[in-house]
Amino acid sequence: MYSKTPDYNLWPALVEKAYAKAHGCYDNLSGGWVWEGFIDLLGAPVEVIYLGNHLGPDELDLVWTRLTSFAQSGFVCGAACMVSDNEQGLVGCHAYSLLQCREIFEYVVKGEQKKMEVRLDEERSDERRQRA
Repeated sequence: MYSKTPDYNLWPALVEKAYAKAHGCYDNLSGGWVWEGFIDLLGAPVEVIYLGNHLGPDELDLVWTRLTSFAQSGFVCGAACMVSDNEQGLVGCHAYSLLQCREIFEYVVKGEQKKMEVRLDEERSDERRQRA
């Protein structure tokens, strides 16, 4: 777990400290899965969707529909990748917050043009810094 806030609030650090205390110490917080943190902190049901090259166009379309539905419903969503992808700017074994789903670039499913964007937490932090 890692917390930060652009306006120097104290509460994220207190939540982080309480979470570490509940797990014994800060060292015990290294690693884990995004969904484990959601269960611990929110106590809400969690759904895990594995993405990868094994998904065909129909499955990708279904995943996109579900992600946009989750985002529109205000669900807390997270993501992680197992390996680094320098081209996309992703760090392996790192957790990300899914902040927004918007259609921006095109792909084809069943002959129909679709657009997709998944925006991660680092991009939002950069936007906040630029506005300040």
